[in-house]
Amino acid sequence: MSEEQPAVLGELTVGEMRAIESFRSAAGDVVREIGALEVRKFRLFGQLEEIEARAQNALSEAAGRLGIPAGQTWEVTPDGKVRRTA
Repeated sequence: MSEEQPAVLGELTVGEMRAIESFRSAAGDVVREIGALEVRKFRLFGQLEEIEARAQNALSEAAGRLGIPAGQTWEVTPDGKVRRTA
């Protein structure tokens, strides 16, 4: 049992075919670049998590050195002063 082939409506010119292939290639390049950016974004998120963990560790060490009890809220001013907050 063979299926009937759709009727041919015509043909693209060589120039049209080249343009279509160029567009397909450009779209493929964009998709690959998006993939590369997604990988880079994933790696950057990992770096950010590491930085945040190190910052939290530094703050915990400072709180211990200053005798700030666990649960006490505090902040660091731009000039390095540590103040209790509400």
